Amino acid sequence: MVHNDVRKAVEDTGKLKGKIELVEQESRLKYQQILETTQLEIRNLTKNISDLAEAVKELMIKINK
Repeated sequence: MVHNDVRKAVEDTGKLKGKIELVEQESRLKYQQILETTQLEIRNLTKNISDLAEAVKELMIKINK
């Protein structure tokens, strides 16, 4: 009886460990996706700011003529 209880506890522990590892892996993947999306958005914002700065520069040149 005790042997069966120990075996059941070991099996349950193994299942829980597997679930924890799966959640950890999913969390890492989600973090990586968020990081990549954030980096892409930062690059897009940087380009937009650069384009805007260039447009303002050209406008200032036209105004000062």
